[in-house]
Amino acid sequence: MPTSHETPVTVSQARDELGALVERVATTGRRIPLTRHDQPAGALISMNEANTALQMPISGAHGITDAIASWAQVRRAAEHHPQALVLPSRGVAVLIGPDLVHRLEHGHPPLPDLKFDGDELRTADGTPVTPGTYAVDGRVVNIYGPEDAL
Repeated sequence: MPTSHETPVTVSQARDELGALVERVATTGRRIPLTRHDQPAGALISMNEANTALQMPISGAHGITDAIASWAQVRRAAEHHPQALVLPSRGVAVLIGPDLVHRLEHGHPPLPDLKFDGDELRTADGTPVTPGTYAVDGRVVNIYGPEDAL
């Protein structure tokens, strides 16, 4: 799901301006890309984008002061699972790692916790996976149906 973007900021600049950036994302809904050494390092996205496009739970919630104090750990956690950054009475933004940014930009919905029951590929909640292109553990995976068998 495409969204409008702000100008990228470095991860150290994001730490230094975290409150203002979270408020900007919460207010405008615009994604703020993060870079480290001129390479993609993640993004701050709106809660709405996280809920509609990621289709996966947010696994951590951090107040701004705590997130700044443990910025390296919060960023590492966001490489695997979205992390909510909460600015009381001003809004919430979600920190995601570069793999999730790639998934969002290329439109491949994530499929966490897949199980094969002998007949069908299912998500952890038992929902059958329909044929299509998905993101699984940072990789793009094509799921084919029986009609596609050789």
